[in-house]
Amino acid sequence: MPTRQDIPAGADRRVDRFPPPFAAAMRHGDCIAVSLRAQIVRGQLAAGSHLPTEIELVRHYGYPRQALRDALRVLEAEGLIAVAPGARQGALIRSPSAERAARYAALVLQFEGTTAADLYDARMAFELDVIAAIEGGPALGAALRAPLADMAAALGAGDADAFAGAQKAFHDGLAGAARNQTILFFNEMLQALCAQHRQLFYQRWPQELARRAARDAAALDAYHKLQGLIAADEPAAAAEHWRRYLETANRMWTIDDGSDRAFDCVGSLG
Repeated sequence: MPTRQDIPAGADRRVDRFPPPFAAAMRHGDCIAVSLRAQIVRGQLAAGSHLPTEIELVRHYGYPRQALRDALRVLEAEGLIAVAPGARQGALIRSPSAERAARYAALVLQFEGTTAADLYDARMAFELDVIAAIEGGPALGAALRAPLADMAAALGAGDADAFAGAQKAFHDGLAGAARNQTILFFNEMLQALCAQHRQLFYQRWPQELARRAARDAAALDAYHKLQGLIAADEPAAAAEHWRRYLETANRMWTIDDGSDRAFDCVGSLG
């Protein structure tokens, strides 16, 4: 189990790297949270390992135990650690993820009254820009064959969850062609938000589940054509094909004419 030595020797004890007026304005718990958060996101405290125990951290930072617990609650709410009550070892360190960010983003979208139509229009605009800017189409087209094969296998097995997973892998491959970490992050966010909405969609319209296999089969055909156009190095034709397909698909996902909020059931986010 990691010990206090796992916190780098140069780590903040009282966050003294900040100018004194700034540090003085922070609560003790906030100081600890800032220090631990920085070490987690920089990889100095590795995801999957454990923080030192509360006793070790209190000794390391020199602040009261309650301040440490306040800091741990903040980090747990941010999804950076998982605290197991009564555990003898420190909190489990978790890596930041776009999926967790999407959960909070969904709450913001719901609060702002964002519609499902708005969400899917954003995804379409994002993907069309990515496709139109693709370079090295033949190589990308070859790489996209694997998720297409997985989609076909899942469809044949009647495994809707596996189909959705392979579908996500296809979208990840498209976004990855941009070789831009920010684009990859937004792709993860949009995919997670759309997945949350689709879950809510099938809860609200259970009769649509009977049409899911046929819908997935039509989607697979569209994905195959997109892959072929990308492999043929025809980004403009690929973007136009994808625009037509998404316009049709988006109308189905917004069967209520987009009048409902994208996330109007907090329970669907769990």
